[in-house]
Amino acid sequence: MDSTNFNQILQNTLSNIDEIKENLDSEKYLQISNDLNSLYKLLDNNFYEIKYITQHFTRSGMNQFTAIPKIKKEIIKLTTAEYTELEEKLCEDNFCTCSCNMILSGIKERLSKQTYSELVGIFQPNCLEDEDSLSDIFDKSFEMTIHHSIAIVGCRKL
Repeated sequence: MDSTNFNQILQNTLSNIDEIKENLDSEKYLQISNDLNSLYKLLDNNFYEIKYITQHFTRSGMNQFTAIPKIKKEIIKLTTAEYTELEEKLCEDNFCTCSCNMILSGIKERLSKQTYSELVGIFQPNCLEDEDSLSDIFDKSFEMTIHHSIAIVGCRKL
């Protein structure tokens, strides 16, 4: 059920209460109105705290790079369809990736994560036997672009 349906149901309920407000005492009418207003504000809030894991790459040797996982939290807006899909995936596996899922790919785009890392290095032999295999390479430098992935591990409505 999307927010338009919630709004319509709340509007109908408020109209029905307004029709019988003469039969209610003012305290009860005020309490019901305030409760419905609180419900409306709660349902109208589409902000969620997303907890996800991404990676940071660092040089750990001449031809070695290490991926260091990082846990991050962000507050973003989700549509009802995104939230439903995300909750379903989290219940199945306790985490979810956004790749190959059109609904969840929008979440990945809205997170302010680093999208890629460019790594630069020089081909060097790891041992003496490897030296011959690198002798034919004129330019021993290389550039590598690594695209970061994310794994969502939590979602909480604010």
